[in-house]
Amino acid sequence: MSRFTRRARADGGSIPDVPYETKLQDGWVEKVAALDWVPWKRDQVQLGWVASGPCPRCGHLLAIYQRRVLGALLSDDDVVKAACNCTESHSGRPEGRIQGCGQEARIPLSQWTGKR
Repeated sequence: MSRFTRRARADGGSIPDVPYETKLQDGWVEKVAALDWVPWKRDQVQLGWVASGPCPRCGHLLAIYQRRVLGALLSDDDVVKAACNCTESHSGRPEGRIQGCGQEARIPLSQWTGKR
């Protein structure tokens, strides 16, 4: 029996189960920061922006939300909390945690290379 379980990837393929791990994988921040921002809307009202795509570590879909703050302009010094928030199962995920593979970082907007 294989110690890996096949899971669906964001692009429809499959990947082995990736255990939960909080040690940041090399290159994770750069790959997440390359995601493009698009308007995040509900009922035709823009609430902010969202950057989504496959998590560089587990391959499952993640989405990073940046709320719109009325009257405030974002600067390159502002920081966005980025985390894998996939809903797939990851062995070793702490009790009470229901999302993600454990990867997260606070990324200054100045490091984002994706369209914004």
